Amino acid sequence: MERDLMKRIPITIVGLSLIALMLIAPVAAQTNHNLQWGVETGETFTYALQRKVVDPAQAVAFTAVLPFLSQLEEGSKVIANVIRLGTIPEEFSSIVDVPIGLCTLTRENDSTTIWTNFTLLFIPVGDWDLLSGAYNESIIGITIVNTPEKWGVKVSTSFPSEGQTIDYYQELLYEKDNGTMSSLRIMYSTLGNVIMDVFFVHWYPGMPTVLAPEIQFTTILTVALGSTLFVIVGILVYKFMKSQKSLAQRLGE
Repeated sequence: MERDLMKRIPITIVGLSLIALMLIAPVAAQTNHNLQWGVETGETFTYALQRKVVDPAQAVAFTAVLPFLSQLEEGSKVIANVIRLGTIPEEFSSIVDVPIGLCTLTRENDSTTIWTNFTLLFIPVGDWDLLSGAYNESIIGITIVNTPEKWGVKVSTSFPSEGQTIDYYQELLYEKDNGTMSSLRIMYSTLGNVIMDVFFVHWYPGMPTVLAPEIQFTTILTVALGSTLFVIVGILVYKFMKSQKSLAQRLGE
């Protein structure tokens, strides 16, 4: 049954690129926005796949959900090369009016191009309140992140699949300095056990390329049960040993 869990996962990498279409809130057309590109054509940026945890039974589903990340091993780095920046319109009425920035992704270790015309890594900067207002945060599970350094969207939801509940979490953050994607995390889990967990980040010198694994719920439960059992056994042994003492010994205690 686990092999079928991912078949109904509704969000693919295409869905990520179009996540705005799911969250649009109508806004009045504005011509006085301050959106502008913070990157230039020809610039390159380094990204790293810091975590890649995939249930072996879901390897095929992982390729379908995240095709470009399926071509990377955990700890791998890629070079994103800006190849085209769309024209920013004078009038802005919804998130779909935000122009697209295209890039090519190349694996650093062997210079293999793993994706062309990728659209997720760059967004215009300069008017974060406008972008926030174009998202419908009233949808349950949607959270807009708007800090001094980063802007983005978090999605936390769940859906049924083959008699089980799948918990889904997505975090997509951008750096306000230049509009480059800071991090992308996607995680699917059920009953506290991870089915898929990937963390793709903008990498800078000194940062790790691999994150330490997180302890899963079943591991915590096993340790907790083991500790409880150890305590219970200890108490029983103590009581047994005490019952073997002579009456004089027990009275002298």
